Amino acid sequence: MEILQQGIERPYTNTAPYTNTGTPPTGTCVTGGRTFYPIVHLEQINTWARSGNGLGTPAGRVPGSTDPWDYMPLNMYDTREGSKRDTNDGNIYLNGVMSYVELDVANLQRWFACNGIYTKTGFCSGTLALGPGPGQTNEIGGYIVYFSDRRGNYKAGADNLTSNPPLAKNETGEYGNEDTINTAASTGAPDGVLEPVNYNNVSPEDVNGNGALDAYGATPDPYVVRQPPPAGACILLPGWSCAMSPFTTVGAGVAAKNSVVFFRSALRLSHGAFGQLPPYQSSM
Repeated sequence: MEILQQGIERPYTNTAPYTNTGTPPTGTCVTGGRTFYPIVHLEQINTWARSGNGLGTPAGRVPGSTDPWDYMPLNMYDTREGSKRDTNDGNIYLNGVMSYVELDVANLQRWFACNGIYTKTGFCSGTLALGPGPGQTNEIGGYIVYFSDRRGNYKAGADNLTSNPPLAKNETGEYGNEDTINTAASTGAPDGVLEPVNYNNVSPEDVNGNGALDAYGATPDPYVVRQPPPAGACILLPGWSCAMSPFTTVGAGVAAKNSVVFFRSALRLSHGAFGQLPPYQSSM
């Protein structure tokens, strides 16, 4: 909770209350007379223009806004995942649109050192990460930074995806869409057939080695595509529905400001240059 109390918005600019300080810069937020150092970024201010919904222009959306429609997810496009073949046809495919979580390494280092970190309790536990573990007197306990982003990951079964939040009991941790090689088609179009085994006696499409062609991941997350936005504030692509496939093409604006509908996730590290990495101590 100490880390989340630093905020989850990405400091994308020097617009108050955010400032970028240091060399290279790291993001801070000054509000209520206190300075916060966002460590985990999950969203950013929506900088794309909207039309016909009566909302303010991007310049009117300030960091720290309490209006959820002033924010957009952190999305990126991975051309290697998105393209069917190693050619650039100028399209953006949903297969390559990924939602990422950003870790500010320099601010994480600040938390480990409890350097200027404000918490509601007045106590910072970051320095305890380098203390001895339970029952240890001369050993450094150390730390592990672990991410597990399962948003949109499910396999149809004993789930209740209509509840809020959805109850997904069949998470696999896999993309679930293996129909991606398709050597018989020059365009790489899905054919619904598992590729033959190669000289290693494995099919290049059988990623998890279960001997079957998994395709459940090619169905959009129904909770995402069916969630209605507030009246007058719709920014979703017309036709945004379960009829979409990983190779549905969209514009850059749609890809950037909408929720990712397939299980495509990434982790991005920022401000991790020399001198900004978390501390290291030997066990001596």
